[in-house]
Amino acid sequence: DSETIDYQNQYSKTRTAAFGEEVKRRVLMGSHVLSSGAIHDFYECAIAIRMQLKEDFAEAFEEVDAVITPVSPFSLPRINDVQRNPVENYLVDVMTVPASLAGLPAMSVPFISEATDNNLTPAIQIISSYGMEKSMIRVGAALENASLFKT
Repeated sequence: DSETIDYQNQYSKTRTAAFGEEVKRRVLMGSHVLSSGAIHDFYECAIAIRMQLKEDFAEAFEEVDAVITPVSPFSLPRINDVQRNPVENYLVDVMTVPASLAGLPAMSVPFISEATDNNLTPAIQIISSYGMEKSMIRVGAALENASLFKT
């Protein structure tokens, strides 16, 4: 009916105007991954990987209170320089994906030490186990206080 068509047109116009190219790419990729033809190739494999990540983190948290990683494998672009190619855009946040997939609390803090590579993002990520958020925040605060990065 005409009301449905009007709604679809408005929805399309809103999404086209509001979403940037990278968001549109990621939405399309997600739609493809969840399509019936790709469900086995992507979704079921992703579930298996997610379970393995959860097990690996659980094993690590038997030995440590927190896992510390870089936020990104390379320097983040400045706001005006976000016109990287799509592969680089996916890689910008690749280091934050494991905690998200495992459903773990994580945070990032600004951090530079004398050993920091100038090509890396001046931030680190702290990942903790369930229920250990207070400890994670204390670790983050200590690292931020020890950092040479000052705002």
